[in-house]
Amino acid sequence: MKRFSRFSVFAVVVSLLALFAGAMITEAHAYRGQGGDPMMKQLLRGVGLTDQQKEQIKEIIQARRNELLSGKVEVLQARQNLLTVMAGSTYDKSAVNAAYTTLANAQQHMTDLRAQIFIAVMTTVLTPDQQSAVQEKITAKNQRIQQVIARLQARMKTPSADAW
Repeated sequence: MKRFSRFSVFAVVVSLLALFAGAMITEAHAYRGQGGDPMMKQLLRGVGLTDQQKEQIKEIIQARRNELLSGKVEVLQARQNLLTVMAGSTYDKSAVNAAYTTLANAQQHMTDLRAQIFIAVMTTVLTPDQQSAVQEKITAKNQRIQQVIARLQARMKTPSADAW
């Protein structure tokens, strides 16, 4: 069995941490200044929103602005803490689990808040036709997700030729 040098292991760990940090930063800046949930924006794109509806959506989001911002700060701080724990000199399972739980709770809070905003937009701003168009987009997205799941499950059953 081939043994890895300390340098090789260190290089892999640093590379993974750099990728993790990069993903965190990218997501944190993904919708800076755009005022909302990118998934909701994607679902509402192309449904024929009037200027009045766009303004109503902005008002709904603005009413929850401070909650959204504090939630984003909580998520980023939790991610930062998890990264710090993962980059420690020794592996501490309980510390990693605690940091991950904190992150999961912060993300759950944001998901709940975004769901409340989305339901408010769906029920108070959109017309029945627009609601149907959004539901069709959700159905299509769920079908694409199901296809990805099926492909991944098929890959789990088939041995990989390029496994290292």
